Amino acid sequence: MIQKFLQFNDLSEEAKNSVPKLIGEKTLHMLTGVKNNHPLPEEQAKRPVIYPLMAIPPRDLIWDRGHKKYVEIAYGDVLNTDDGKQVMRLNHIIPGMGMASWSFSGKFTLREGVAVDEKLWSYLHLSDYIKKEGRNESKPLLVEVCDFDKEELSAANDIDEMTEALNNLKLMSDDEVEEISAAMNWQYEPKKDVLRARVKKLAAKDPKQFMKIASDPDTKLKATLKKALDIEVIKYRVDSGVIEMGGASIVSFGSDNAPGFDYLSTFATWIKSAKNGGDVLSSIQKQIDAWKPEKAKNKK
Repeated sequence: MIQKFLQFNDLSEEAKNSVPKLIGEKTLHMLTGVKNNHPLPEEQAKRPVIYPLMAIPPRDLIWDRGHKKYVEIAYGDVLNTDDGKQVMRLNHIIPGMGMASWSFSGKFTLREGVAVDEKLWSYLHLSDYIKKEGRNESKPLLVEVCDFDKEELSAANDIDEMTEALNNLKLMSDDEVEEISAAMNWQYEPKKDVLRARVKKLAAKDPKQFMKIASDPDTKLKATLKKALDIEVIKYRVDSGVIEMGGASIVSFGSDNAPGFDYLSTFATWIKSAKNGGDVLSSIQKQIDAWKPEKAKNKK
């Protein structure tokens, strides 16, 4: 428990008893991580979240229900000065201190029987910086206790999802694999084995997204529209947001769309909802069916 000194940590028994006992050891996880926006995807994959060495405030003001008043709490040590006086020295709480900032995983451990660990455990609970039931929601949530059972179950579930996705991929025809690629709006890849390898990577890395696309009734429609774009039956004008066919505008999605605008999915939705959507799709399909690679070569 944190030490009483002058006005600091003058806690009622009710406040002291509100702190659960630190049993064994507890691994805590900082919730102050930020997304790694490294420009290289492989570097993002190595460390998706970066945890700045941010200090937890070592001093706070809490409502003590037992005393029925606000009490100032502090995480620090009482020191003797040369002139015989005592002072409270606040300790900076910086999990990960001493480690390179890029290597801190956001986790640190507190152990029963270790005075500084038990003091920090008490302070985190009293200040409500730790995730718990009945905490003061106005306080910033900085840390939580790791639930390793939950993490292991989640990891096992992730493996099951990946296995299911990869097994589904094995049963897919080359045409179905091509539809997945098209629905993702990937660049056209004529080599079947290369395309299947790319889709396999998706199934392994993000099985949820893979399964969602595989079961999406719009996937076949998106694949048709993507092929029409690839062979220039239709064109998307980025500057104006217009979809064209034969030089004529079919529909405009506006010119102020954000970067990464998913025009393929938007066009698919328009095809399904517009009165003439069926006629437009029929015309697109006829031109795809009539398309021959030789025609594309002659255009160049």
